[in-house]
Amino acid sequence: YDFLLRCFCRLVLAALYLLGAGVALSSEIQCPLPCFCNASEQSVNCSGVQLSSIPNNLPVNAKSVRFTHNKVKSLGSHQFQGLAHLQELDLCDNILAVIEVEAFVGLQTLLSLKLARNHLKIIPVEAFSGLPKLQLLDISDNEILVLLAFTFRDLPSLRCLNVPTNAITQFSEVKSLHFNHFGLATLPNFSFYPLGSLKQLVISHWVMLETISVNSLFGLNLTHLTITNCNLSAVPYTPLHHLVYLAFCHSSARSACVSFSCFSGVKVKGE
Repeated sequence: YDFLLRCFCRLVLAALYLLGAGVALSSEIQCPLPCFCNASEQSVNCSGVQLSSIPNNLPVNAKSVRFTHNKVKSLGSHQFQGLAHLQELDLCDNILAVIEVEAFVGLQTLLSLKLARNHLKIIPVEAFSGLPKLQLLDISDNEILVLLAFTFRDLPSLRCLNVPTNAITQFSEVKSLHFNHFGLATLPNFSFYPLGSLKQLVISHWVMLETISVNSLFGLNLTHLTITNCNLSAVPYTPLHHLVYLAFCHSSARSACVSFSCFSGVKVKGE
């Protein structure tokens, strides 16, 4: 009898242990249906499963989440609250039309945010607040009507920004344009190509900006160019044939700010 009692007790303890371990394991790798989760990669793939909204029970330790090719229409405020480890978020190819203010608050470690090929028309100024480490933002192939520089003011680490062509062409008749406090390190080729009427361009407080590509200002007919508080050491010459005023100031405290009222003969990169 004692032997049987001991065996029974051991079986009960073993069952309780397995039950407890199972509960702990299921809570750690909890995966919302009909998504697919990879525990070792800490990734969640909800692509192409006809979702119309973001699930509420995403794994809190997820580092990569994909919601591509679904029917998500909107993102509410604090939509992803609790995903403190998330680094990549892909919402491309949905029917996303609304992003509320502070939709991404709480994603302190997010590096990449992709929103391409949606139906976005207006992006609130504080839609991207709370993303201190974001390096890549892709909002290309949307229907954006108005795109303000303030939209990206809360992205100090931004390195790559992809915007729709129509968001640039909306400024096609603008004569003066100011870009302040961007986090980009490089200004790529043809950045301002549709802005043929632009005469004055001001780039200031891009403290990470180190390179302006040779053709980045191609298509412009600038007469005034001001670059201050950046890390640039040279400015491409090719597209600046009409320039009559250049103000260039390095961000380093040891570098002086130099202004040229007559651009002819000034030696710059690409000459």
